Amino acid sequence: MGAADKLRDESMQYQAAKRDLLKWKLILTGTVSAFGLGFTQSTVPHAHLALCVVPLIAVYCDLLIRDYDLRIAIKGFFVVRYDVEGYAEYEQFINSSPISPLKWWLFSDVAISWTSLLLCVFVAAVGGGYGMVTPLHDSVSWVALPAMALIGAGLIVAVHVVFKRKHRAMHKAAKEGVRAQELSVKTVHSSKSFK
Repeated sequence: MGAADKLRDESMQYQAAKRDLLKWKLILTGTVSAFGLGFTQSTVPHAHLALCVVPLIAVYCDLLIRDYDLRIAIKGFFVVRYDVEGYAEYEQFINSSPISPLKWWLFSDVAISWTSLLLCVFVAAVGGGYGMVTPLHDSVSWVALPAMALIGAGLIVAVHVVFKRKHRAMHKAAKEGVRAQELSVKTVHSSKSFK
């Protein structure tokens, strides 16, 4: 098995792990939300406070998914930079497309970051709504839920911004590496022609 095949297999494993994480994100946030909203046969007082965990679940999953995205991208950039067994042509084709490299992630962004932000809005709305229908002595509920939603949303945006910056930096480094290789190849060819 060649280096390119190993890189491809690793990328496929990361993609499978991403799919699993998205599945678990959906299962965990749905289960905790159902428990917190009282859709289960729970007699636990203040069960709705379980919703405070939903933004943290979303942030944790998003962070791991973005880590996998970066690991997959770095393998592609490595292939371009070092022309691993002929796969560089494909990666160079992708990099030269008229679509911005950051737009490749558009659907992934919707599936990851935007759904997490919507979960935070949901938790904040439940907290605000809960505060309107409960007595004032239960103020911790309608303060805790919006506060956790706000913290979660801030962390989700931070993960998204850091991911975009790292991906942009890797893309730039890969392009500069390819240009440096092209220049060194041209220099070698031109120096041979003078001999």
